[in-house]
Amino acid sequence: MPSVTRIQFDYVAFWASSPVQRRPVPIDLETFAPDDLIGREIREAGTFFEIELLEHLAIRGPAGGVFIDVGANIGNHAVFFGKFLADRVVCVEPHPDLIPVLSRNLERNGVSEASVLPYAAGRTAGPAYISRVKEVVHRNIGGSRVEDERPNDGVEVEVAPLDRLLDRLAPPLEGQRVTCVKIDVEGRELDVLCGATRLLHDHRPQLVIELASRDARLAVRRFLAEFGYDDIGRRFGWTPTYHFIDSAIHRLRESPYRPAPDASADRMRAMEAELAALIPPGGRFILVDQEEIASGLVLDDRTRWPFLERHGEYWGPPADDATAIRELQRLRDAGAEFIVFARCGFWWLEYYSGLSDYLRRDCQQVMANERFVAFRLPR
Repeated sequence: MPSVTRIQFDYVAFWASSPVQRRPVPIDLETFAPDDLIGREIREAGTFFEIELLEHLAIRGPAGGVFIDVGANIGNHAVFFGKFLADRVVCVEPHPDLIPVLSRNLERNGVSEASVLPYAAGRTAGPAYISRVKEVVHRNIGGSRVEDERPNDGVEVEVAPLDRLLDRLAPPLEGQRVTCVKIDVEGRELDVLCGATRLLHDHRPQLVIELASRDARLAVRRFLAEFGYDDIGRRFGWTPTYHFIDSAIHRLRESPYRPAPDASADRMRAMEAELAALIPPGGRFILVDQEEIASGLVLDDRTRWPFLERHGEYWGPPADDATAIRELQRLRDAGAEFIVFARCGFWWLEYYSGLSDYLRRDCQQVMANERFVAFRLPR
């Protein structure tokens, strides 16, 4: 197991109602590994991961009650909830390597009204599998997906519907209302919600859900509309995350305060706006990014192909220039109108000199800045 890293900082709840509550609070978080994505972001920002989202909930979201953190990871969100917002926190986290870190972070930060449930929340009860991460380099261990079939390095975890998990917590939750559910489960959001229909009916919590793909956004919005929920019209986070409420019940609180900016989310929103200005609604484009930024882009009225592409999935870099040009022509014939190189893909234009020459000779360069180089493909 990779070595852990502790990160300490003071957090000031500037939005709190009394001067006593606005005093600096020492926070002590243990991360899974020095180069884990969440740990790196916390260390560089000197505050909680996804601080804009957390402070938005603190300023305008629910106060008090039970907060459920589905996909709790190391407990970054759960510690914030438990210290500043919730009467009790319920953490649902299946990854065997993360559960000890999560538990220590709750204890170390004095979040005593908390439960840690070592399950994957889902539609039905049964076994599933998750990859055990032996080495973490610039990635997020929490990004390991729960799978129905065992991967080569997978370990078995137990899946349980949220409704059933709440039944197991009935005594400590007696008389308490669930006011907020945060869900970050790498593509299994609809399964989680389908296993929580009684919770949605009985408690009517506000919901915070990460939705990384167009299909996920469509499916979850359609499902939640049947329960009277809609999102508030603003995305948060590098990976798109949305705050859903039932406007007949919930009211976003008025406040003169604004959440701190999230630098990584701001970068993603800026890139998203830039591509939206270049590629018209209904447009189709190839994105060369080795899948580093694609999961953060919300361009649902445009079609994106990875490069190389097989059945809609990224297939790795081409073996040579001839392969790259052949694939580009295939996608152009399929309707691609632009090819866009993100910053992390700029090296392609040097390494694949034949592809670069082809683009500069036969295509129109329509963008070149520190974030993107883009060409319009000939018809």
